[in-house]
Parts: sequence; C-alpha cells; structure tokens
Amino acid sequence: MQAALRIPLSKANPNGVIASVRSSDPSRNPSVLGSGSLAVAIQPGSEAAEVFIQALAAEGEVLVIASIPGFAEQQWLVRLGPYWFTSQLT
Repeated sequence: MQAALRIPLSKANPNGVIASVRSSDPSRNPSVLGSGSLAVAIQPGSEAAEVFIQALAAEGEVLVIASIPGFAEQQWLVRLGPYWFTSQLT
C-alpha cells in the first residue's frame, strides 16, 4: 500500500529548502521502498511538498517525521491496517 503525504510549510519559502523525511520504524513504513528516510527539495515559493509513503506491515502505528531548516518539525501518526492506512498530522 502507498499513499501521498503532504508536507505543508508554516511560512513563506522564498529561497527553497530541503526537507528530511524519516520513519520512526523503517521496517514497517519506509518513506521510500528500501529506505527509512529521504530528502525532498521544496522549490522557492512553494507552500508544500508531497511524498509517497509505503506500508510494509498490516498492523500497528508508525510516526513519519519531517525536519525542515527554519521550520517546526512535523509528525504524522500513521495507522496501518491489512488493506489501508491513515495518516494524521500531530
């Protein structure tokens, strides 16, 4: 299973920025197949970025964390199910 995860920025982004996105448990929910983290370029003027997360387990919860220089860290609680998962910005 995979789903899009939107990473919103809380303020203007005039120069562009690199977001580091990671999973609290890469064995269950890596951000990129085979990896528990990735770097995402957010272009100048953009208000958000979108990444795809993939679930590799059928149950449990995982945190997905985005760290962006100059912005507050963001966390999503991802709940895994046999045929679905949900994410909620915490």
